[in-house]
Amino acid sequence: MHRAIWCAGVQIEVTLDSHGFAGRGDICLFGEMLSRFFALYTDIYLFNRLIIILQPTGERLEWEEKHSRRIPG
Repeated sequence: MHRAIWCAGVQIEVTLDSHGFAGRGDICLFGEMLSRFFALYTDIYLFNRLIIILQPTGERLEWEEKHSRRIPG
């Protein structure tokens, strides 16, 4: 038997021009940095999830949920 926990969060979608990056690795690195940055400023009771939409292809890159790393107080 599994237990489920309801958790609220924020999904952030960012649209980027893929031609502004040297390659896919640079896009992934930038996305990881954004995801971690948003996690620093997310409320302690929420999670954030980043989705990058690449233009002109419309490809979506999705990061796993990240919970806040802030310490209450």
